Amino acid sequence: MKLKDTNTCSACGACLNTCPVGAISWKISEHMIEIPYIDQNLCINCNKCVAVCPQNKKIKGNYPKECYAAWLKSSVDLEKSSSGGAARAFSLAVLKQNGIVFGSAYLAGKAQHIAVSSTDSLDTLSGSKYVWSDVCQTYSEVKTVLENSDKKVLYIGTPCQIAGLKSYLGEKKYDNLYLIDLICHGVPPAAYIKQYVQEVFGDEPETLSFRNREGGILSGTLKSGVAFKQKSEGSFSDEYMKAYLSGIMYRKHCHNCQFATPERISDITIGDFWGIDKAVLPVDAPELLSVIFANTKQGQELLQLSKGDLNLTPYPVITGCYGKDNIKHPSLQPREKEDFYSNLQEKSFLQAIRIAGKKKTHYLKDIFSFITRIESFIVRGVCSHFSKPGNSTKPLVEITTIDESYMLDNYGTFLQHYALRRVVKEAGFAVCRNVWEPQAYKGMDEGYKWWKNQLCSLSACKKILKIILTKLSLYPKISHYAACMYMTRPIKFRRSFTHLIGPWRENPGRKPDIYLAGSDQVFFWWDLDSQYRRFMKHAPESSVKISYAASSNWYTARDSEVWRGSTAELLNEFHGISVREKIGQEILKELLPQKSIVQVLDPTLLLMQQDYLNILTKKKFFRKPTLLCYLLHCDMETLHLEELEHIAKQLGVDLKIIGTQGSENYVPVKYGISPAPEDFLRAYRDAEYVITNSFHGTVFSILFEKKWVSVNQNGSNKSSQNARHTELLKTLGMEERTIDFSEDDILDLLGEPVDWAHVQKTLAELRSSSKSWLLDTLRSGLS
Repeated sequence: MKLKDTNTCSACGACLNTCPVGAISWKISEHMIEIPYIDQNLCINCNKCVAVCPQNKKIKGNYPKECYAAWLKSSVDLEKSSSGGAARAFSLAVLKQNGIVFGSAYLAGKAQHIAVSSTDSLDTLSGSKYVWSDVCQTYSEVKTVLENSDKKVLYIGTPCQIAGLKSYLGEKKYDNLYLIDLICHGVPPAAYIKQYVQEVFGDEPETLSFRNREGGILSGTLKSGVAFKQKSEGSFSDEYMKAYLSGIMYRKHCHNCQFATPERISDITIGDFWGIDKAVLPVDAPELLSVIFANTKQGQELLQLSKGDLNLTPYPVITGCYGKDNIKHPSLQPREKEDFYSNLQEKSFLQAIRIAGKKKTHYLKDIFSFITRIESFIVRGVCSHFSKPGNSTKPLVEITTIDESYMLDNYGTFLQHYALRRVVKEAGFAVCRNVWEPQAYKGMDEGYKWWKNQLCSLSACKKILKIILTKLSLYPKISHYAACMYMTRPIKFRRSFTHLIGPWRENPGRKPDIYLAGSDQVFFWWDLDSQYRRFMKHAPESSVKISYAASSNWYTARDSEVWRGSTAELLNEFHGISVREKIGQEILKELLPQKSIVQVLDPTLLLMQQDYLNILTKKKFFRKPTLLCYLLHCDMETLHLEELEHIAKQLGVDLKIIGTQGSENYVPVKYGISPAPEDFLRAYRDAEYVITNSFHGTVFSILFEKKWVSVNQNGSNKSSQNARHTELLKTLGMEERTIDFSEDDILDLLGEPVDWAHVQKTLAELRSSSKSWLLDTLRSGLS
């Protein structure tokens, strides 16, 4: 038999516990690293050691379900803990139910896992252990207890130790077993701390404590029985801890750890909670806290059992994960590691860590000094202009939208971005926006748009624009129709963006962690410039790219060989792909059979009615009962103005029309309105009836539970345009509410009731699954 070497072995101990003849023991290899050694004279070649090794298999983990900042309620117990005392609280919960706790203790000159069955012995497990802990035969002890009793068992260890135990126990599930892993930087060999203490204090340690709540205190007893204590100048400033935090002492395998990922191997993950936003904590919260991630139902159960001993403050899971580098990836291997190994062969341990750490420590001090000096300037000055305080530790998602003119002129695009941004931010991410101008808008048209946006900021621009635009023949009959009032829409949108979302021009000052294509027809392109930006080719290589509810002019795209070829190549780089329409799902599945293509709800439907109502003023938008018409892509004929006037008269209400994407050119001034996005929502909220040919017009009719009808468009893109709202209504069981324009049919439908309870129930289920896909995919992208 041959086991893993120092580069691949984590020293979890699964092979030692599994060997039926006791042929495996620990051997000290190069650099004083422990590896399993097989006595070939005893080995029976059963291969059980190789089969049980977690490094030879992929053990599935779970994304955290909950995150908390935690600390013990008992001040006496809290003083015995390195941080918030989460491990102690969980241990107490199990011991109070006559259970058994397995954890690491530094006894008899080494860190080793032991079993504790009473609260009187719990102190031996207290405190952090910055050294490898030998699990001894605790895996087999755990199995014996589980197989022969119904006692609750808690096992606390590093992720690789938990993986070793799970692999040892096999596929059988135990309802009375709770597993807790630590957020682990890495594990130094046991010999290092022994050499350090011997060189500093003249003897090897018998017992050892690495740290208390004062920070940076190394204390214990020597083998001679003499007590020792090393008080650091500051937290973690003794030489052993500096070397530990630099990473030069970790086992080689730690830098390639497969368990340093958001998919956790245990029921609960715990660690120190550095960098938490104090504003979310009670005023009496201590400085040192624990972070708790409940990863499974078993973990949630243990958390419930421990609530009597713990103060818990909920925290966004993704923010908690992002603040912990070793949940995202293994510790990086420092360049000084090989220098440390080289010097360790010839010099004392202290000399080896001093030589290796000298340059790194010097730079670290300079960096911390520099940060301290400019902190006030950065936090209160430049950064406050671009982002809210506290966002610096959150994973950054860049959302790609379609071009800026749409963002400033299209209610659906604007509110999609608002909704998607809000959902992502509420999940604990920071967000920035990628806006681009396609090549088709360059040149004179771009210059016209620039001047238009500048002029629209002036209250007197309407008369000027009437004259200029009429002279340029950009809009027909502008003196009679409402197009002139729509020229002020971009500035309204820009103001609304700042009010509802944040600065129009964002500069996060750092590279995004995830790139999210998340707006309407983001997969529709007409030149290389738009193609590469919409599919986020501007992102660095190997970046995480995700699409949410992406759409396209699917019927046109389906028939384009150029689109199909380029899209297949570009989307192959994506980590997760979801689309809004079923036809889009079918097309992309054909192009990318190896990829999972998921159909999800439009971002605007991820929020509920109340979410939108909360951002609106209570002031009525319409003074009288009103028929609101939201119409896109209409000309004089397809606007059906006379029919709309007659419908409003039949209903006994006023008529108001929001026209966009060409329709505004044919809406008379007396009917036309051009609200800001939040006023668009107020108009929907207050309208008595709604007629729309817009997908998002349909969406908000449903969200606000209006008496409404969706009419089909008749333009050149009618197949794609109509499929959007038709498919949504069919999903919700309301396909009869989308029709071709007919005055009689519209009046009939406006008078028919809707089973809103059934609709909202269906929508809630779809909303839950869509939001889960989005957040799970974003979280998995961080790994």
